Amino acid sequence: MSEENSYTLEQLRKMNSTSKWNYRIILPENDKIRYKLYPSGKADLDGRYWKALPAYYKISQNMKNTFNLY
Repeated sequence: MSEENSYTLEQLRKMNSTSKWNYRIILPENDKIRYKLYPSGKADLDGRYWKALPAYYKISQNMKNTFNLY
């Protein structure tokens, strides 16, 4: 598995607090695995929210509907 685009929960927390992300990452609970970011269908005038999902997930159309991914 490529880890270049996957992040630990601690990395996501740090990223989320930067001005680039502006608390737009919907954070998971489990800190023992790596995550990838996917754009969600949730957005407002300040921008789009991003969903952190486990890096081992294979994103299908069904998963896009389940997690409201863009």
